[in-house]
Amino acid sequence: MTRMVSISQEVVNNIVEKSDHPAQAIVEFMKFAVPDDWENVKQINRLPKVSRNTALAILETLGNKFDKIKVNMLWLNSGFGINNQIKDWVILIPEGSYTLIKDTSDPIVEMMAKCEIEEFINSYNDA
Repeated sequence: MTRMVSISQEVVNNIVEKSDHPAQAIVEFMKFAVPDDWENVKQINRLPKVSRNTALAILETLGNKFDKIKVNMLWLNSGFGINNQIKDWVILIPEGSYTLIKDTSDPIVEMMAKCEIEEFINSYNDA
């Protein structure tokens, strides 16, 4: 099922202000886009999409705090996709965008999922 989530400049500002690294901010944007299921996400299959204006506003806010080159490279690899048919300040999460962990009652599965997200953040901290 395709879902849409509203976002605002205030939310963008809060996410960026609380983040210590642009990779952490991108993960926080993903958490915001997939709020109900985030703790059970095993894998991102397709990136959520936003309008060009929304993407530019997010990138400008990130670029005001972090190195613009690093921000742009991370965004190209892991940020939201762009679709100009989407209204500004809306995140579109197409069906099949992520895979959920099948058995969330297994603490080892939960730990592995958490480690993958932390590994993603740490891989960009070294860059």
